[in-house]
Amino acid sequence: MYIRFAVGSGEESNAVDAILADHNKRMGEYDSYPAVPLANMMSPPAAQMSWWTVNSITNGYSRGSTNGQPFYIWADLSRHTIYVHASD
Repeated sequence: MYIRFAVGSGEESNAVDAILADHNKRMGEYDSYPAVPLANMMSPPAAQMSWWTVNSITNGYSRGSTNGQPFYIWADLSRHTIYVHASD
């Protein structure tokens, strides 16, 4: 599942932190979500996300899970947009 939503200017990091806190609470565990260089992140398959690629973010960052669970967040600081990918 991929979702995106806009946030207020300067609220990107707060939104990312809130998403990660909620995810940990729902999963019943605490996982580490280190910053991942955007250059190391693969874009979603075009069939799933034809309207967006990771390299469209020119000013931002990504955070991803370290436990092998596919849960990633991209923050586009120029467009004030958050993208989230979660999968079972």
